[in-house]
Amino acid sequence: MVSINELAGMIDHSLLRADATEKEFEKLCNEADIYGFKMVAVNSYPVALCKQLLRNRPELYPSFSNNSVFLQSISS
Repeated sequence: MVSINELAGMIDHSLLRADATEKEFEKLCNEADIYGFKMVAVNSYPVALCKQLLRNRPELYPSFSNNSVFLQSISS
């Protein structure tokens, strides 16, 4: 049986809309931090903001695909 924390660690959380606001990115990163989601996917514009908001999650690192950036856990 999978625990809630293990399940959260399997979830990819994303906000890829071009018109998303800084407040929405703050909410996205806050949810990822609170629940321990495995990955945050955003367009390239807010990467610096999201990295700052997720600074207490050092296991997240940026990877790139097309015009999106994924802050993804390096732990298995």
